[in-house]
Amino acid sequence: MSRVFAQREIENDCLFARDQGNLPNHAVGAVVKHDDLECQPVDELWELYEEVSAQLTSRLIEKRDLLEKRLRQLDGRFEAEMHQGKSRRRQYPKVSPKFRNPEEPSQTWTGRGKQPRWLAAQLRSGRRIEDFQIEHVS
Repeated sequence: MSRVFAQREIENDCLFARDQGNLPNHAVGAVVKHDDLECQPVDELWELYEEVSAQLTSRLIEKRDLLEKRLRQLDGRFEAEMHQGKSRRRQYPKVSPKFRNPEEPSQTWTGRGKQPRWLAAQLRSGRRIEDFQIEHVS
């Protein structure tokens, strides 16, 4: 009951202040005090909310665009610093194959890395790795 009474008291004070000309009409960019908001009708508060929402949205978009631009600049600098003094990976010469699958001649192996399945299967069956060596003609 006292809450309802307090709300009516605030409304009466606001109406009296507005009638006396003590409450200014709020323009865009004006400072709005909490007491002034309590006196505003719902329609005016809703308009104020929409204006504030629009302003916040546009400012946040501007801020986001600025931050993205700065991030792209920093990313470009970072990329340049990373590639400035050293290369990504050492370049190795192409290695010619040393072993060939006699059943499928397109399958070859250079002798580096893990043995291919076809060679591992042949070696398990009892054949020797020398049987698969490619004879190089110089």
